[in-house]
Amino acid sequence: AIAKRAEETLQSLKPDEQQIVRRIFTRLVRVTQPEENAEDTKRRIALNELEPGYHRLVKELADARLLVTGRDEQSGSETIEVAHEALIRNWRELQSWLNSDREFLLWRQRLRYQVENWQATNKDEGSLLRGATLTKAQGWLASRASELSQSEQTFIDESQSVTTREQDERE
Repeated sequence: AIAKRAEETLQSLKPDEQQIVRRIFTRLVRVTQPEENAEDTKRRIALNELEPGYHRLVKELADARLLVTGRDEQSGSETIEVAHEALIRNWRELQSWLNSDREFLLWRQRLRYQVENWQATNKDEGSLLRGATLTKAQGWLASRASELSQSEQTFIDESQSVTTREQDERE
């Protein structure tokens, strides 16, 4: 029933809004690698991780009971998450999005961990991306910037700046 409601809600939206819904839902799911033999699961994020223009759609999705909003007790920030794990398992459109974007989503999950580590170390330059990982991040940033949070984009940009500065110093 919830998958049917999700599909009806999605179909009632304009194509550009449907793309935003895709970005919202793929951010709210922790994807697994095929060899993990585990299911994708929901994850809670702070609403401010999404672009402000997405907030109206988040409200609509919450009103349709596809998302749940709340408040983080520690930070006081508003949070959102997928309303039911059943939605992840049974909504074919969401499964299709997750499967077609799995490589990017897995990379973004690793990036999120690196950003958190960088922030936890007071933005220590040693925590920044280098070499092949930076090159890969720049490729994803160039092709999918709209799907990265501001902090993720800043982390990649700062990694590039420090790498460029270090190369200039060596020359």
